[in-house]
Amino acid sequence: MEEKWMAIFQNLQEKDVEWKTPWMVPDEILYQCRNFGWVPLLGIWGAVGYTPLLVLRQYRSRQFIPITQGPAQCEFSYKEHLQVVPSELEIIKQDFEKRSLELGRKIEQLEEEKMRLGLDVDIHKLEAKKLRKGKNKAEEDLNSLKTDYKKLCLSIRTAGLGKTAEQWQQEIKEEKTRAKQRERNFTTPEPERLRASLGKIEELKGRIEDLEDALQNSELRVELLERHNEQCQEQLHHS
Repeated sequence: MEEKWMAIFQNLQEKDVEWKTPWMVPDEILYQCRNFGWVPLLGIWGAVGYTPLLVLRQYRSRQFIPITQGPAQCEFSYKEHLQVVPSELEIIKQDFEKRSLELGRKIEQLEEEKMRLGLDVDIHKLEAKKLRKGKNKAEEDLNSLKTDYKKLCLSIRTAGLGKTAEQWQQEIKEEKTRAKQRERNFTTPEPERLRASLGKIEELKGRIEDLEDALQNSELRVELLERHNEQCQEQLHHS
């Protein structure tokens, strides 16, 4: 068989060879290799499985790139189907930039949260300072109130008014009773004795009015002091 082919090639003449242009598409297309439905194409990185029928079916055109023309002048355009595959370095770079951006955002969020916490701490410090001042002021007011109350009690005892409200009411009632009794006893007295008795009655009435005024003032002052004391205690309790 080899000898036969060698004889054919040795006797081959120019008229026996039909030359065709490279861009002419042959009638027959190589679409399989033995039992495989694809054609292996050898490259610098090894063999690549190439399926011509799948390409023709997918793009519905002839995959023809003439040697004398560039890809831009080809009857088939690849621009819509080309995809740039990034290199491993570019992928690592993109991943690094993405992570750096995420870390930058997290850092900004942490800084904002830190600022808010700092402001909250300052606000709480100011509130605590105000509460301490209010507490000190309330304690001072309470001490002043106690001092005023002691002074009032001392002045009442000094003036002879150190009696309870019931005692004052009882004394006023007794004075009124004595005044009425004197009026009944001297319904028809002599002029001099009548005038003296009337003067004494008026004096007793004046004394009764003074006692009533003093009692009312004392009760009011005691009530005001008690209210003030309650307010101070509430302020201390809330602080």
